[in-house]
This record gives sequence, C-alpha cells and structure tokens, in this order.
Amino acid sequence: MKRFLRSEEGFTLIELMVASLLSTIIIFSALSLLDNTTKAERGAQARYDVAISLRQSIMQTTKLVRQATAVNTTSTQTLLDIQTFVAGSPARVVYDVSGTDFRWTLCPSANFAFTQPCGGTASVIATRVSPPQVFCYINAVGGCDSSPPTASKSVRVTLSATPDVQAGSGSITLSSDVELRNVH
Repeated sequence: MKRFLRSEEGFTLIELMVASLLSTIIIFSALSLLDNTTKAERGAQARYDVAISLRQSIMQTTKLVRQATAVNTTSTQTLLDIQTFVAGSPARVVYDVSGTDFRWTLCPSANFAFTQPCGGTASVIATRVSPPQVFCYINAVGGCDSSPPTASKSVRVTLSATPDVQAGSGSITLSSDVELRNVH
C-alpha cells in the first residue's frame, strides 16, 4: 500500500492544460450552438405570432365585409367604410391603417349614415402592418381599383406584416377576395 501512495505517476501540467483547453472549446461550441438555436426559435415564433395575428384579422374583416350592405364611395386603399351587420344588427364599420396599425371602428348607431363622421373608438386588430394597399376594389373586368367603383361586388383585403425578430425572410402577406353578398 505504501508503494501505491508514493507513486509519482499522474498527469503533467501540459496534459492538464490541453485537457482544459479542449474542454473549454467544447463548452463554447455547445453554448454557441444553443444560442443559435434559441435565436432561430425566437424568429420562428415571431413569424408564427404574426401569421396568427394576420389570419385572425383577415377572418374578422372578411366576415364583416362579406355581410356589407353598402360601401362608402370615399373608401380608399387604406380605409374601408361599410354598412354591415354586427351580431345581427345593422352597423357601420370603418377599417383603416394608421401608421403600422390595422384598426377597426364600430360607429355609434347615430352615425350610421356615410354623410356623418364615424365618431367611434378605433381598436387595433393587427400591428406592424405594411401599407400602402390594404384594400383593393375589384372592378367589372377583374382589375383592382384604388377606390370603390359604383358596381364593385368584391373587395380584396391584403395584410402584410413584418415580425419583430428577423427570421431570415421579410414580411408575411395574407390576402382574401371578399364577395359582397348584400350589395345590390
């Protein structure tokens, strides 16, 4: 037993330094891989969140626009003023893009006519929206007009948004052609 304790065999200082260096390289590589994976996941989650938000906004907008009974002729590419039904009751709704926010306003019943200002409080339904053309009014030959022609029976709603975190590509765009069922 005494001979075992007196043995001077072991690792040299150089061997310990090499082992420490290799361990450090392996640890930094693993941390770098973890960091890159986390960034990629954050980017994918941001894109997913934007896509979900846009899809919900398109669905809500499509539902009310489809039920429209009239489209205000002063509507533009960034503003859509319609008379429609909300919860089964006639209502006037205004959709617009303000900065990068896509908003909707439910006008008070006293302001139902297009000749009166809406007067309601706008609610943001999508953020980071990229204007300039959100609304396109389909004309008789299938082309896109920047304002509603008197015979417009469809509206194309196009929403584009860019995620907070860049995930390797630009904006996400969703579009829906909405047939106006109740406009005669």
